[in-house]
Amino acid sequence: MTVCSPAMYTILDAEYDIDTLRDVASHGLASGCGGFIYTSDNVRVFDENDDEIQDFLSDWYYDCIGGDAGSFAYFARQCEDISQLKSTLVWAYVELKAQSILQQLED
Repeated sequence: MTVCSPAMYTILDAEYDIDTLRDVASHGLASGCGGFIYTSDNVRVFDENDDEIQDFLSDWYYDCIGGDAGSFAYFARQCEDISQLKSTLVWAYVELKAQSILQQLED
């Protein structure tokens, strides 16, 4: 008998199965998702992946909202300091990447 392991998808070095991606895409990371809970972890992840995160979010903002400027203001309306901003940008990136992966799988 052959047992197939579920397909795994990697976002910022964290692996997710399809069910977790659906949860993240539907409910966001606020519902709890390993690897992106603590602000200090999110700040570290942002610092290690800042170009990838900023490029992706800027492109998403341009494609979905419109305009060249304002993408970080769009994501960071409630942020009071740089740690909150970095954490919010990481969450937005992971949530939008999960949605993007699911969209690609549907196509």
